[in-house]
Amino acid sequence: MEMSWWLLTKRAFNILVGL
Repeated sequence: MEMSWWLLTKRAFNILVGL
């Protein structure tokens, strides 16, 4: 579970890009 933070960051980035 090392990519947990990466997944969260990527998801947040996706939201920002979506905006």
